[in-house]
Amino acid sequence: MDETPARPTEPAPSTEALQTIQHRNWTRNIAIAVVSAIVLIGLGWGAGMIANQFATPESEVALAEIQAASDAREQPAETQGGPEGTVYWSESLDRAVLTVKGLPELGDGEEFAAWYFTEETPRQVGAFKTASGAEAGSATVELDAVWQEGDVLQVTTEASAGLSSGAPEGEVLISIDSATGEDEPAEEDTLDG
Repeated sequence: MDETPARPTEPAPSTEALQTIQHRNWTRNIAIAVVSAIVLIGLGWGAGMIANQFATPESEVALAEIQAASDAREQPAETQGGPEGTVYWSESLDRAVLTVKGLPELGDGEEFAAWYFTEETPRQVGAFKTASGAEAGSATVELDAVWQEGDVLQVTTEASAGLSSGAPEGEVLISIDSATGEDEPAEEDTLDG
């Protein structure tokens, strides 16, 4: 018979020791899960913030679409050193965008309003504030309606609460008349011969 020495047996761990090990493992797993969740939430929030910084505003997208349309039109304001503005529109897209720059700083409770005047009747087509920083006084605003022949677009400074009156009450800063936006036919070269 083979006589192999018997291995010494270790006493079984006590119930208290097993519970301590299980509690330590459970606590460590919970801590890892909590830290992982915090890291994932932080990464998601950070990615969202970065995406928002680089996201193209809807009004800029609308401007690009209008400019790419086959029936794209534009009409700049005829200004003499004041704020500048240009309205871009496409009837096929049923969209219009106003770009402005050089507008003054707004006071508390004020915003800029864009109005169409058709036969002396005003209709508000947008309310906005301008950018700050390097782009101060500038904005690109999608208007609520397409600019029509005979319309005059005006940008005014209005009290935010006063926009509900249905008529502009503030100072006119920019005025663009569609009558000056007539497309002139290209001059054809003629040869006298």
